[in-house]
Amino acid sequence: MNSGKIKFWGTRGTFPIAKTDMLKYGGNTSCIEVISPSSEQKDSSVIIDGGSGIVGYGDQAWEKGIRNYHIIFSHTHYDHILGFTKFLPLFQQNSHISIYGQTKNGLTIKDIFEKFFSFPFFPVTYKNLSAKLTFQEIKHGESTVINDIEFSFQSLNHPQKALGIKGMFKNKDSFVYATDHEHGTPLDNELSTFCQKSNLLIYDSSFCNENFKLGWGHSTSSQGALLAKKSDCKSLGIFHHEPDSSDEILEKILLPQAQDIFPDSFLCMEGRTFNLSTLLYDDLLTT
Repeated sequence: MNSGKIKFWGTRGTFPIAKTDMLKYGGNTSCIEVISPSSEQKDSSVIIDGGSGIVGYGDQAWEKGIRNYHIIFSHTHYDHILGFTKFLPLFQQNSHISIYGQTKNGLTIKDIFEKFFSFPFFPVTYKNLSAKLTFQEIKHGESTVINDIEFSFQSLNHPQKALGIKGMFKNKDSFVYATDHEHGTPLDNELSTFCQKSNLLIYDSSFCNENFKLGWGHSTSSQGALLAKKSDCKSLGIFHHEPDSSDEILEKILLPQAQDIFPDSFLCMEGRTFNLSTLLYDDLLTT
């Protein structure tokens, strides 16, 4: 494999769903795997966000023999961390998990996880977790390198703060993960600069034009399309599907509203792997 890839383990926003008319594009909440050529040769993996999608990822990764995990959190609202309570590697002694996140109101990312795994929220307390855990602070404007991928960070417009995350691979392919974000502030211009010429923009498209809710900290597929077009991105992944959005709503309303502005838009689908060089899901590649 010579190109970077993104595997979608969770694409839903707010909370997981299991309705039969909403499962084509996924019912699990936010979680993506960032796959580099070097990561496939190492006992190491990079994940962004720990929504319920991380449960399936953790089971598969552990079975494959991966023992080192890097997990970057855009923010720590419940839908982005709830899967951590059933993340298999967290409960294994020979597992090493590096966690990256922001300090919030004086609480470090370690403080936040200690509170999350505490009475009365969860029966296993932080000090009783089996894995070896390390923590690293990440901030707007800074960057770090993991598995030969350079990750940089951009503030987003969301209650209690969130970070957009850009991954740049050695071959200069790149993606931006920008969820959760509400358009309409000066941060939009910063985000556009941050996204410039990315192969893939994964964008908070919780709403369509007709049901957008001001002040909720989320955006629309059409705003994602405008951002992708302005930023000269190669493709737009519509992400963070609302729990009320059926497959039909996604296909007949949100997707067309984006494609009318930016034709290279698609619906992020749980379980699929997107190739940053071909700009296709791997299972759509032809030989």
